[in-house]
Amino acid sequence: MPATACNKIFVIAYSGSEGGQLNITLNNISVIDNYDSTTSGFRPPEFLLKKDNKLSAKLSSTDDNKTLIAQVELFKSCQDKVHQPPGDNDNVIATITLDSVGEKEVSFDIASLPDYSYLSASVNDDTESLLKAIESMKDTIRNRDLKGYISFLEPMIKDLVLEQAPPEEMIRNMMDQLLSDQFVLKDTSALSVRAVLNGKAYEVTDKEGYAPIQFVPQGESDGMMMPDKISQSKYWIHYNGRWQVLRQ
Repeated sequence: MPATACNKIFVIAYSGSEGGQLNITLNNISVIDNYDSTTSGFRPPEFLLKKDNKLSAKLSSTDDNKTLIAQVELFKSCQDKVHQPPGDNDNVIATITLDSVGEKEVSFDIASLPDYSYLSASVNDDTESLLKAIESMKDTIRNRDLKGYISFLEPMIKDLVLEQAPPEEMIRNMMDQLLSDQFVLKDTSALSVRAVLNGKAYEVTDKEGYAPIQFVPQGESDGMMMPDKISQSKYWIHYNGRWQVLRQ
């Protein structure tokens, strides 16, 4: 029988301490918050760059009587392979070990990546125009303008297709439902804007840390568990001459 093809992916493996909390960021974007277990965890990283990636780990103490240690590594592997704890994987690209309270950062490059939209995004520090774009996006939602709303999602849809995520038509159907009378748009103001990805993208949040586009379900949920709100459009890039959503 022919060998199964290896679909190469990147993985972050990490382990922490029971008496501490481990926080991991990649290119100034949070990957793991307050991890406090010695059991290894695994997370596929988003937003890798070809040059000058920054992987950071911070370990803090919650129990002075506990010995602290944390390990983090980023490696390349086959998607269907069983991943191992930090220190036991092959094709390691970056690694961090902490044996006391503190923070470490390592830099690394990636030789080849898919043609993600953010890699060709322009660096634009005009955050005022970004906030205006968010208000324009809200207008498309209030007007139930699906075409206008989807136009803000071009880079996100492009990248999801590259990652073999839900097909574009399925994404459109989900967005169409959000623009129906089953949801109303919550007013968000006092937004904070923070540069990430070496200035290629911005993270936009309200004062509680939620994304700026927030849909609130209306009426009965037909027995389904529904969240209090669905927050979207947290990461933005300047792409093809305008501000658009990179990820929800």
